[in-house]
Amino acid sequence: MQKDIWELTPLRIYDLRIVPRKLLEQVKGLEWNIERVYALSENICSNPTNLIYVFYDKENIIHGFLWARINILDENLYVSILSFDEEYQGVNGAAIDAAYALLNMVRNDANLKKIIWSTTRPKAYEKHGFKRSKKIIMEG
Repeated sequence: MQKDIWELTPLRIYDLRIVPRKLLEQVKGLEWNIERVYALSENICSNPTNLIYVFYDKENIIHGFLWARINILDENLYVSILSFDEEYQGVNGAAIDAAYALLNMVRNDANLKKIIWSTTRPKAYEKHGFKRSKKIIMEG
């Protein structure tokens, strides 16, 4: 059964160890060792350019996770991870809309230029008005 993502409350966090493991495990293409993420939580969260949020319900249960970072040189906001429990993802990509609403406030408050998403699902973002970047990520 689908649940209303807009009933969740976003909260910036400073300890990745409170993020449910399943929210990291379900991220497609994640190349990080999850245990290492948890072990380095203090170092990661102490970096003020890392913006890490959870989305929780009225019972304080975490159902979503968003990790973005500010690049102070190009003044853009880069989204690395967006992960929600399946019942909050919505058939029309409500999770994308909720994350964008939060990040757009951050972008405006910090006078940043753009929000740039890394995704393995570009068509889902295109349905929400996002455009493919001209830059291509290369691996070696």
